[in-house]
Parts: sequence; structure tokens; C-alpha cells
Amino acid sequence: RKLTNFSILDSGSGCLNDPLEYRFVAHLIEHLIVLSSINFTFEQRVKLYHQYAGTFDATTFNDKTFFSYSFENKGLEDFIFMSADSFIQPNIALV
Repeated sequence: RKLTNFSILDSGSGCLNDPLEYRFVAHLIEHLIVLSSINFTFEQRVKLYHQYAGTFDATTFNDKTFFSYSFENKGLEDFIFMSADSFIQPNIALV
């Protein structure tokens, strides 16, 4: 049996934090982070998930946005790099 990591990141911000004139910003940002970043396309992400038997999910609530990951231990460095890149350099060209 392969060892698996599981982690959840809580952004501490959700739909109630959206400016009144720009509703659903938190949910839009969730999708930008999930879809791609400057260094990883969506297809590259899917390939990495399959390579390390990984899963990813995200959900925006009123007061927070959760990002959850699971993957085989041998993929830890790749997942940390890909996840950090998503938050630091989301691909806003998708908007």
C-alpha cells in the first residue's frame, strides 16, 4: 500500500468578503487557482494528479474557501511547487 498525503488549505475568505459591486470574486479566484497557473496548464495538472494518484477539490463558502489535495508521498515536492505556483501566479489570462 502506498502512503498518501492529504492536506486542506483554508483561504479565510469567501463570498461574504466580495465587494458588493463584484459578486462571486472569491469563487472566480477559486476557479483560477484550480485551472492553471503561469507554469502549469490544466492538462499538466491533470497529468500530475494521475502520475501520483492525486485528487484535488475546492469549495467556496460564505466565509472561507477550501482547497484540498491528496497524493502519493513521492509527489510531495511536485504538489507543493504546483500548489504554491497556483496561489502566487494564477493564470488570469483565462478570465
